[in-house]
Amino acid sequence: MIAALHHNKSLRRRLVAGSIVALACGAATVWHGATSEASNVAPATPETKLVKAVSVSPAPAVDNRVAVGEIKPRLESDLGFRISGKLIQRSAEVGATVKKGEILARIDDQDYRNRLASAEADVAAAQAVLVEASAAEARISALLAKGFTTRANHDATLKNLRSAEAKLKSANIAFAMAKDQLSYTELRAEFDGIVTATGAEAGQSVNVGQMVVRLADPSNRDAVFSIAEAAFASERGGREIPAVTVSLLSNP
Repeated sequence: MIAALHHNKSLRRRLVAGSIVALACGAATVWHGATSEASNVAPATPETKLVKAVSVSPAPAVDNRVAVGEIKPRLESDLGFRISGKLIQRSAEVGATVKKGEILARIDDQDYRNRLASAEADVAAAQAVLVEASAAEARISALLAKGFTTRANHDATLKNLRSAEAKLKSANIAFAMAKDQLSYTELRAEFDGIVTATGAEAGQSVNVGQMVVRLADPSNRDAVFSIAEAAFASERGGREIPAVTVSLLSNP
């Protein structure tokens, strides 16, 4: 029985060894077949791709900014009266084209006409006094030359003459001022232009210098933009003036 057991063990060893040899031969056959198939496949042709060469050079960065502005006249003047009074007429309306010297508005001039008439009367009175003083001085001078009067009497008449001359001069100045004030009751255009605004209506009382008509000169106009100050700062920390291109949406 012991001999039979040894015989069985020997048989199992031979079977295991035979299986291992068979597996090894099979693996070698498979590997050889795979190697043969791989060697028979032709290598793939590489794909050709087109490449475009571009020359690159450094260029300064451009900061394009867009701002909306408006076209304004370079010369725009607020016109008002040099004297105060009641506005009785304003012929200029917004959008009207006027010529230099054209009457734009009037204020009540009755008080100023009265002042002018009073000043004119004062001039006439001063002229009469001067004529009388001049005649008296001439008469006393003749008497003094003949020795029929004193030097003191002549000096008194001469003093009256000088006073009459001064009063006439003052009256003439007052008359000129009253005449100017009467002319100030009319507001005239200082230049050819277009009325862009009005500040008072007929029947209102206006003060000295109050805007009644705003007049613009259309011959010279500017493009006005509101741009932050930081837009003019350069990278070097200074200030530089940028190039500006103006495009009009319509004819203003």
